[in-house]
Amino acid sequence: MKIFAQECAILVDQGKMISIQEVKDRIEDGNLVNWLKDEYMTDKSFYIGTNSFSDEDIEFVNREYNNMLLG
Repeated sequence: MKIFAQECAILVDQGKMISIQEVKDRIEDGNLVNWLKDEYMTDKSFYIGTNSFSDEDIEFVNREYNNMLLG
């Protein structure tokens, strides 16, 4: 979770803007991590943590964000 959060912070520092509704929709669809990787984290050397996640890691992060959203 920490690696993913740090790499999301990098996106914010780069000026990337995503609507809250878009993030909520991606969380509800269960594809937040893959969507962010495909759309915004394409530099594999810069986003090495998230790009090295296993399928289980991705599922865990998606599930945890869904739990927080439903909180």
